Amino acid sequence: MTTLVCSAKLTCIETRPSAHLPAAIVVATAGCTIATFVFAAIGAGAGNEEWVIIQFAPAGLLTGWWLTRRRPGLSLGWLMLVGALTVSVAGLAAAYAAAALERGGGGADWGLWVFSWLWFPHEPLLSVALLVFPDGRVRGRWHRTLIGMILAAMALAMVAAAIRAGTIVTTPDHLDGSVPGIVNPVGIALLRSFSDAIAIPLLVLAGVVGLIPVVWTAWWWRHSTDERRRQFRLITVVQLVGFLVPVAVFGLPGIGALVAIGYTLALQTLIAVAILRWRSYEVDVVVRRSVLAFALLLSGLTVYAVVVIALAVLLGQAGTVASAVGAAVAIFTFGPLSNRIRRLVNRLFYGHRDDPYRVMSTLGATLAAANDPTQGLAAVTSALTEQLRLPYAAVIDENHEVLATHGAPEPDDAPAHIALVHHGSPVGTLLVGHRRGTRALTDAEERLIGDLAGQVGAAVAAHGLVNGLRAAQERLLVARHEERRRIQQDLHDGLGPQLTAVTLNLDAARNHLAGGDPHAVDPLLEATRRNVHEAISDVRRLVYSLGDPAVASLGLAAALADRIDALSRNSGLLIDLEVETLPTLTAAIEEAVFRVVTEAVTNVVRHSGARRCVMQLRLDGGELVAVVADDGFGIDSSTPAGVGRRSMQDRTAELAGTLSIERNESGGTTVLLRIPVEVTR
Repeated sequence: MTTLVCSAKLTCIETRPSAHLPAAIVVATAGCTIATFVFAAIGAGAGNEEWVIIQFAPAGLLTGWWLTRRRPGLSLGWLMLVGALTVSVAGLAAAYAAAALERGGGGADWGLWVFSWLWFPHEPLLSVALLVFPDGRVRGRWHRTLIGMILAAMALAMVAAAIRAGTIVTTPDHLDGSVPGIVNPVGIALLRSFSDAIAIPLLVLAGVVGLIPVVWTAWWWRHSTDERRRQFRLITVVQLVGFLVPVAVFGLPGIGALVAIGYTLALQTLIAVAILRWRSYEVDVVVRRSVLAFALLLSGLTVYAVVVIALAVLLGQAGTVASAVGAAVAIFTFGPLSNRIRRLVNRLFYGHRDDPYRVMSTLGATLAAANDPTQGLAAVTSALTEQLRLPYAAVIDENHEVLATHGAPEPDDAPAHIALVHHGSPVGTLLVGHRRGTRALTDAEERLIGDLAGQVGAAVAAHGLVNGLRAAQERLLVARHEERRRIQQDLHDGLGPQLTAVTLNLDAARNHLAGGDPHAVDPLLEATRRNVHEAISDVRRLVYSLGDPAVASLGLAAALADRIDALSRNSGLLIDLEVETLPTLTAAIEEAVFRVVTEAVTNVVRHSGARRCVMQLRLDGGELVAVVADDGFGIDSSTPAGVGRRSMQDRTAELAGTLSIERNESGGTTVLLRIPVEVTR
């Protein structure tokens, strides 16, 4: 029994037959096969070899049995089993006819008649199986109509062959009859013209039916995703290879039939593999190796065939000499051809892996053409996947931020991690996905990608520098605006009212003098004097906030000594000042070091509870190093940074320096400042 489940847009061909039916079909097919070979041996001298079609039965039998045992509700397995059964019965009928002709027995006409129409279903049923691959679903009315048309064409061809009057035509390559004199026992003479009229259209339709599954699976390959896309890709590639089978059948009479049988077995086996064991086998690897093997075989056979045909034309006949020469030429040319074909196949599946110079130059050109490092990294991942035919590539920095990515890793794949290093320092990681069916890169790929990692690492480092520069520019811009706002506020709130008071006092004094009251002028002048003195103090404070003039007039070392002495004078803190002789530094570096060190010493005086503090200032290679260490309580790492610490960090970052504030193991805190310098003498 068969159950057909329908819906508005999706129909599923589901079969629920008896559990014993597959075994019965297998037994029947096997029995027909054995009987076919027995009758074929008896009728070996009859010259009728149509029974060889039995060789197509094992492919459908094995794959159909496998599918129906594992997925009994899936129609594909039953279509293959039915196809195998019809082929075996057709082969048995042809073999019986050959035996009857050889021994002079009866029934030869009936055997050929059965074969003439029963050999048809094999290919159409396989086409229908491909149309409902891989889940047996009929996808809408138009899909159901397409399947119905194929089955209707098959039925029409079978009926036309069964009722055609006259000599029995078994296959299209014997239109005059495979056995002259054997006529159709049930032929209808009145319909002979009808049968002859549809013969050619049916042959054309058979070709179209063969193309429909290829177009169908190719369309779904293009429009599917993930595992379903890979399933359709496999079956489409195998069908495209099948277009070369007729060339082998008609061009190589000796082995063409074996090629066709082998191809049919491979196609149906791969259909079952794609449905049941897709994740269990490295199918892409099988496809790559199959393409290589088939291309090598085809090249050798082509050379052989060309030489044999050419010699046959020159000599006027084909014989042992032509075959021997053709074989020799094929053998001697196989080496160079195989190397070239291998390179072409490798390029198809692996890109330019075997041409590392090309990959390196392409990657370098890609980076050079990028407008900025971020765009360059995106272009690098794209170029890497395209050049090496990899499914996925990504660049991640040291903070685990994804900087660029292209493609997607295969399901259940753990991408390879390649460390990115620039000038000996790690800057990130390059992730590379493995091709479907593989779990590791080859040694050649590891070496090539390792060499490429140097260029990618430089791009990642440049990306970090550009981002750091942009962040520093933003902080500098914010600091500039904040400083302007502070100065504006100080001038508005402090200096402005003071100067206004001076103006008012002077106007009042002038009025008293004009009114003849000079005694009232003295208090006003005294108040004016105080206002002017306060204004001068505010101006001096504003000037000092923009840059301590002591640094410019005394130098960095003397200015630090003077300020530290003032800070510690009444604190009871003993400060040891160790300052080496310093070269001439830029004003920006001197100001930043002065501000950071004095802030650090101020924090020691106010908050550390220390009794002793050491302040060192020295030049270490290309860096100016300042150290402030105390023996106090030690800083609490959980304490959030205040205004002073943030100011120290911002000043250090503006000059591309580093600042660390850490608690000592023995107690106390150490502030370490490093700023790169260009010494000017």
